Amino acid sequence: MKRSAKAIRDVGEVGGGATDVVDAVILGGGVAGLQAAGKLQAAGLSVILLEARGRLGGRIESRRLPGWPGVVETGAEFVHGRPPLLIAALARARGRLVPVPQQHHIAQRGVVAAANRSWKKIQATLEQLPATDTAFSAAARLAPAVRALPGAERRLLENFVEGFNAADAARVSMRGLARQADAEESEGGDRLYRLRDGYHALIEHLAAPLQRRTGVVRLGTVVRQVHWKEGGVRVRARAAWGGPLPDVRARVALVTLPLGVLQAPARSVGGVRFVPALPAEKRAAIAGLAMGSVVKLVVRFRASLASSLAPSLPADACFIHAPRAPVPTWWRPLPLPPTVMVGWVGGPAAARFATGDSGQPEVRRQMVERAVRGLGRELGISSSALCNSVEDAQVFDWAADPFARGAYSWVPVGAVNAGAALAAAVDDCLYFAGEACDSDGDPGTVHGALASGARAAMEIIRRTRQSHR
Repeated sequence: MKRSAKAIRDVGEVGGGATDVVDAVILGGGVAGLQAAGKLQAAGLSVILLEARGRLGGRIESRRLPGWPGVVETGAEFVHGRPPLLIAALARARGRLVPVPQQHHIAQRGVVAAANRSWKKIQATLEQLPATDTAFSAAARLAPAVRALPGAERRLLENFVEGFNAADAARVSMRGLARQADAEESEGGDRLYRLRDGYHALIEHLAAPLQRRTGVVRLGTVVRQVHWKEGGVRVRARAAWGGPLPDVRARVALVTLPLGVLQAPARSVGGVRFVPALPAEKRAAIAGLAMGSVVKLVVRFRASLASSLAPSLPADACFIHAPRAPVPTWWRPLPLPPTVMVGWVGGPAAARFATGDSGQPEVRRQMVERAVRGLGRELGISSSALCNSVEDAQVFDWAADPFARGAYSWVPVGAVNAGAALAAAVDDCLYFAGEACDSDGDPGTVHGALASGARAAMEIIRRTRQSHR
């Protein structure tokens, strides 16, 4: 559909002040937004990318902290399998992959046992559940294979469903989980990797061509309103630390904001108002999907857990499952030394764990203490001794971040097709991308976000070329 000059002028009359006029304005500087912006710019389109934070990367952030022996990942950390698009991008970014051995152990009330067989068993059990649009909990109650599991393995299975997916077991769709399992299998998802120098190598690679041009990337720009109609858009924003900024006017807008932000009230911090309101089917898709909560702790001990602290723990243990602990999953973030451990709690348990304002130092200290004491009890060692061995700890609560409002999306019952509906363009004017837009089984992943950005960019390029004929 062709866009008239009058239509673009009409959009420009929404607000006052000077404006910038470009082919595409992109909301959000995460993987999807950066991927799309680079492809649009390479195709000859003019682009402006708006990011609320003072950095790029969204829910990817690799920090180098004083005193720490390597990069600390606050958000996305693993490469699951070898998804072609992500592997190719990491190769161009010179990101060095480190294989992560799948050595699992269960710690319960002082007993530490190898769990590789149990881990494989619960994965096989999950695959036996019917791939229908029913909740995991309901399907599990009726499944003989689940009822046959020992209590420890049943808890491990539910912890996996909720922790890995940041989901509610009583609401997450088995059809969505099955689609995800199929995608992981096709991409070699049984293999696991970390990036030696941090995931931010990918962000720097994607951002480099954009940052060569002045004014393309605009940090500290909090989008408040998107005025749209056939023919163009006008984006109104404010400075992160100040007042209104000049509007940005464009032929199209690509919205890559996290699902949690799209679900937030327009008047809240980071919330966005669309004028006119988004179509009913788009609002239904946003409301139908769910944003998962995750609290992640990175703890540096004075000594390795597998040495004098927890001698019953084998030195090759990579993943420790403590189903009864407040933080039920821990792993060693290779290639960092064994003095560093990551704790992970996702889904409803994360909301229960993150009591109080996690931005306050005292609250963070209490969270670390609860997590470490819980781990100590399950390993059968002195909780006080384990707490005393902590040199430093970092806590990352993505639900408390107003520009994320959660870690990543998951698919509840009734929302199996919501990702595709969220991804659909509106009136050749509004486009959408991000991990929540995935409909191929990769929601909640970096490669899902990367693919969605590439898909949206191609849609914009194709329709822009059609409008110029």
